[in-house]
Amino acid sequence: MRVAQRQWGAERVGARIEAVLAGVARGLVEHGVERLVVAGGETSGAVVAGLGVKRLHVGREIELGIPWDPSRRPAPVAGTQVGQLRLTGLLRHRPRGEREVSAEAELRVELCDLGASMYSRGLTAGSSGNLSARLADDTWLATPTGVSLGRLDPAALSRLDAAGRLLGGHEPTKEVPLHAAMYAARPQERAVVHLHSHWSVAVSLLPGLDPDDALPPLTAYQVMKVGRLALLPYYPPGGTAAADAIRALGRAPRAVLLARLGPVVAGSSPAAAADAVEELEAAARLFHTVREAGVHPLTQAEIDELSNRFGAIW
Repeated sequence: MRVAQRQWGAERVGARIEAVLAGVARGLVEHGVERLVVAGGETSGAVVAGLGVKRLHVGREIELGIPWDPSRRPAPVAGTQVGQLRLTGLLRHRPRGEREVSAEAELRVELCDLGASMYSRGLTAGSSGNLSARLADDTWLATPTGVSLGRLDPAALSRLDAAGRLLGGHEPTKEVPLHAAMYAARPQERAVVHLHSHWSVAVSLLPGLDPDDALPPLTAYQVMKVGRLALLPYYPPGGTAAADAIRALGRAPRAVLLARLGPVVAGSSPAAAADAVEELEAAARLFHTVREAGVHPLTQAEIDELSNRFGAIW
């Protein structure tokens, strides 16, 4: 533990441990375990947040102040005595989805790490921007509303069902409909990133753009990682109009630019979606830099070569 803390920092190691334990707790409850024994204040908080617990119950079998959710059937009971581990038989329960639990915990940490990275490099500001990632069972994780991407907590991420309804964690971003629309339009993708990044928003303000192809193919990596960029009109944030417009595209491109708001980009993983949105931001900045002098995009033959060699779709 000390070696890990020295290498990565105590806060990051602690967050990873708490995310793993929260995932384990969810897996146990989902597989029928009715009693959870949790020791440690921060660990208890991570487990409580991971289970979506919002109410308090005080009784003989529960320590004062430990919350539980009476809406569950059967209701999980939280206790603080480590000696209860053997007595209740908790350790005899092994969740059948053990690997999925571990994968979810890692996914939670990955989303938080990516959010912090993008925030620290100026790709998002304040509490703007939101991320999501799908799990193997088609439920998905999303960043909470009103929280900076630079200060995400793995245990507090929202967990939603396939329709975007909250299952646990904090209240999700108000842009859940956007993410749901991208997953519906591109079912093969596993993650979505929506940012209000400066240069991409600036492109959306320019007159005369082709809504089916808003940014010319300037670099090879723009073609390979982003693909053709669709431009949608301005819709107020938090509503369903932008999501409806994405669905109306049919098979939507990997990247969609919302006028005055910014890009929505899907990817095969959180890292792939983050790479694509960063490549889009770099291309948008390059476009602004050279457009006054005249832009010379890649030729169709050059795009075809990228398609043949790397499977790029334009």
